[in-house]
Amino acid sequence: MFSSPTPSLVSSAESASENYLGSATNPWTVLANVDYPERNLIFDIVHVKRIEYGGWAREGIDIRTEVGLTDVHHWSAWMEQNCEAEYKGRAVIIGGKSRSSTYDEVESYHRNGKFADLKAIHKQTTEKLKKNPARQSVYYRLILPFEVDNVILSGDPVEILKNRTGIVYMLDSTLESRAMFVNWTLAKRGDGHRIESEESTDLATTFD
Repeated sequence: MFSSPTPSLVSSAESASENYLGSATNPWTVLANVDYPERNLIFDIVHVKRIEYGGWAREGIDIRTEVGLTDVHHWSAWMEQNCEAEYKGRAVIIGGKSRSSTYDEVESYHRNGKFADLKAIHKQTTEKLKKNPARQSVYYRLILPFEVDNVILSGDPVEILKNRTGIVYMLDSTLESRAMFVNWTLAKRGDGHRIESEESTDLATTFD
């Protein structure tokens, strides 16, 4: 599981540098575009105009991505602490698996027996990944369009609460498929208003 502070990487002769793009020290940078949520690399990032929580209604940001069915626990997000002043409260680090665990199912992928040489390369890649923790991880640095207050929804100034959602859908009305999403929701700093109670005050139901 990825958490803050960022885990250290293990050096390897296979890797020219620990500072490769996507590493903990050099994450992919995404300037979040909420007008076009699909243009944020692997993330779908939306501006939520209303989030009801704890008796308040606020604006916020939701970040989601599809992950391997068994990979949910590998993904985490946290507020970047040592960022540039202009990005304070806007910079989020997300760490996860460099590729879905489904790729490890080499035998099933090559069950038709074709391309034996390709199968050998796929198996070799999988083994190298298993032996080198540095290659198993990928990191992203998301710069949000406005400052957020993570404490409101997570109760923590750094670690961002992660949610998971599994879905089942049909392909061509005949084949059932499954997918897993993880998402993180943050509230906009400084905004919000109390939600008026909608509970009935009718005397007939007061003691029900």
